[in-house]
Amino acid sequence: MTNSTILATLRSLLPRYTDATSRFLVIDDMMVHYRDQGQGFPLLLLHGAFSSLHTYDAWADTLSQHYRIIRVDLVGFGLTGGNSSNDYSMAYYL
Repeated sequence: MTNSTILATLRSLLPRYTDATSRFLVIDDMMVHYRDQGQGFPLLLLHGAFSSLHTYDAWADTLSQHYRIIRVDLVGFGLTGGNSSNDYSMAYYL
C-alpha cells in the first residue's frame, strides 16, 4: 500500500472512529491516536492484541466522571498506523 492510499483510508475512518476527545500525536514516523477525557487522577487504559482503544468505551464513560482517562491505539491497531520498519518485537517497544 502506498502512503497516499493509507492516508486516504485513514481520512475515511476518522468521522466514524474519532470524537471530541480524540487526539493524534506524531511519534517517530507514526501518527498515534489517543483519547483524553475527564479530570482528576490520570488512568491509562491499554488494550490487548487485535483490539483498539474502543475496547474501553463503556469503562471510559463511567470512569471519566471521577478520573482523567487516557486511552491509546497501540502501534498497528485502531487508527494508529504501523511503523515503517515493520518491527513489532518487544525490543522495538523498549
